[in-house]
Amino acid sequence: MEMSVPLTDSYTNGTVLSAGSKNVIGWLIPCIFFHLISTGANLSLVIAVCADRTCKPGAKLLIGHMAIIAFIFTAVFQPLHTYRTITGYDHFRNSTIRESSYRCDWTYKMHLGVLTAVGWSEVSLAINRAVAIGLPHLYPKFRDTRVSLTFMLATWSIAGVLVALSAAGVKVMFLPTAHGTCILSPASSQPLPFGTLPIFAMHTVPYLVSVVITLMVFLTAYLKIRTNRSSTQPSASLDRLLQKRLVIARAIFVSALWCFVCLLPKSIILARLSMSTPPSLLFDWLRALTVFQYAVNPVSVLCLTTYQVFQYDLSVFGG
Repeated sequence: MEMSVPLTDSYTNGTVLSAGSKNVIGWLIPCIFFHLISTGANLSLVIAVCADRTCKPGAKLLIGHMAIIAFIFTAVFQPLHTYRTITGYDHFRNSTIRESSYRCDWTYKMHLGVLTAVGWSEVSLAINRAVAIGLPHLYPKFRDTRVSLTFMLATWSIAGVLVALSAAGVKVMFLPTAHGTCILSPASSQPLPFGTLPIFAMHTVPYLVSVVITLMVFLTAYLKIRTNRSSTQPSASLDRLLQKRLVIARAIFVSALWCFVCLLPKSIILARLSMSTPPSLLFDWLRALTVFQYAVNPVSVLCLTTYQVFQYDLSVFGG
């Protein structure tokens, strides 16, 4: 069964692409380009983490967890989402859209769950660095593998609860679009404040939390380093240890800040989206920011950690 949909863009004379079709192609080309970069960059980050032999098991588990789920997201869910967007546009098929394309199926819920897990996994790493620098006497126990596994479980629990609440229609709902994809929208005509909380908790809150935690880590480390260097008997080993533990903290800060900037416009528009106004191709360009985000982010992390290695002659990811 097919559902007829009024078309504003179609093929002209059967051979010439309309302006709307050209816009979609213009959107697709950079998306494919950044898909390839993001997949390769995240795979490189996974390989770098696995190859590192100096990082402590607990911290390495958290870093590897974040890198692996980011790679899965970029290699599987992002291309699938782009494919569904393209096949949903009737310029590339015919004058109708299949009724099934309106269904928000399990793949989009998994897409959203993995996206949420990536963000909250950075919070776990930020907390790990905060304890390593702010409470070093507790860190030997805190970097235990069981603690890291607990953080990983908490990450997926948060993602699962948020997606489950959204699927149940608690303050938000999955809204199908006319081009075969889904968006998350407040279920109320007066969405503030509760209707927007799940949306921001999935997209931007974890990165904002990571930025705040790492800023506190930087302040604590700066005060400790300054106090140590101004003492009558400065400890070179303490200075070196703090610098080492700041390596991944700096990478987390850059990563979280970049992700926050990329996701904030999309989150704001999702939170204020009118139920009667279907998203246009402009919204797909905003969604492309996520692809760009995951293309640049692992490259910046790898470059920053590599720079720290050459500057301080440290392990890649620190203990």
